[in-house]
Amino acid sequence: MNAINILENTANSLEHRGLLREAENLDIVANTLERFSVSSPENIVEEYKKSGAMGLCTAIDLKKCNLEIMQDAGAIRTYVSTLLKLIDMQAVGELQIQKFGEGDLFGYSFSQFIMTSLLSGHFIEKTRSIYLDIFSCKEYSPDKIVQFSAIYFQGIPVSVHVTVRP
Repeated sequence: MNAINILENTANSLEHRGLLREAENLDIVANTLERFSVSSPENIVEEYKKSGAMGLCTAIDLKKCNLEIMQDAGAIRTYVSTLLKLIDMQAVGELQIQKFGEGDLFGYSFSQFIMTSLLSGHFIEKTRSIYLDIFSCKEYSPDKIVQFSAIYFQGIPVSVHVTVRP
């Protein structure tokens, strides 16, 4: 399954579950993604390949996300399993997902070991913000992850940091 099919299946699944926002809000996300791309993702992946570095780390901050999706443990599980397929990574063990916190810091967090390292995410319901971290010793496309995550959670990527870890 290619990236386009995964994105289409994701949209269909969210629509079927009643989690898609109005088309106008999805247009805002799409327009944001058109203007937004990770700074030189090809160069970063090339730098990673050439350097012999230990890993590639991507930190993504999404704002104005769909609160219904953020509050749905099943939707978060689907996100993680779909992301693993999209970047061709293999899960190790069970996905850990827990809702906890107090006041402004309440929401779900998840962690998923992968054969080559770790995925994690933190969801802050009050601010409709999501903080995602992907670290892997195997190369992947940071741009694909940003686009998929923004579309899936219907949020706006406000900060993306991609680091080659020596």
